[in-house]
Amino acid sequence: MQERSKLKCAFCLLGPPASGKGTVGSLLKNSFGYPSIIPGDIYRRIRDEQSDLGNLVRESLKDGGYCPDSLTNRIMLEEGEKLQHQAFILDGYPRTMVQFEYLMENFDVGSFLHFDAPFEDLIVAATNRVQCNGCGKIWSKLMNENTCCDCESHNWKERFDDSAEMYPKRYETYISLTAPIVEAVENLPNYKKFQSLGNPNITAEVLEYVNSLKV
Repeated sequence: MQERSKLKCAFCLLGPPASGKGTVGSLLKNSFGYPSIIPGDIYRRIRDEQSDLGNLVRESLKDGGYCPDSLTNRIMLEEGEKLQHQAFILDGYPRTMVQFEYLMENFDVGSFLHFDAPFEDLIVAATNRVQCNGCGKIWSKLMNENTCCDCESHNWKERFDDSAEMYPKRYETYISLTAPIVEAVENLPNYKKFQSLGNPNITAEVLEYVNSLKV
């Protein structure tokens, strides 16, 4: 039996919630054409469904936790296969060591990009994030208080999981379950760490690094 080839992940974005992974994912998509697979967005859509899966996701996420590893791994594999061998970005996956092991078995990762920031900056960023009800764009009220920067809609909502009550729980889950992944990859030659929030040069630094690669 012919062994299935690994899916091509150009960049795996690591970092706590609100550390700027989504912004970098958009930058890489616009600059180099890589599509993003974002489990957080996928699960937020499923959470709103009135179904058994929606109920499972709501229960898993309600206290800042993660969805089951087996479900997340299956969804990430299915989403990657939909891209038909096109290289892509994984934004926020893997989230546990079980998922990391699955990643290494099934995905060919070009680079691990790690975005870090102090908790004090992260919670400010999270609690000021809003999402456009029109186009789905996420932006910061610190940058543009009332208007979507993509479609110019004034109709937006705050995200439940970015609230001042919920974010610390999500951060604790990240430190407990996801931070060990960083420890597992930080000595690999394809690992790169960036200080993200409050860094005026973050865009230039990311582009400089990516342009130095053959991806």
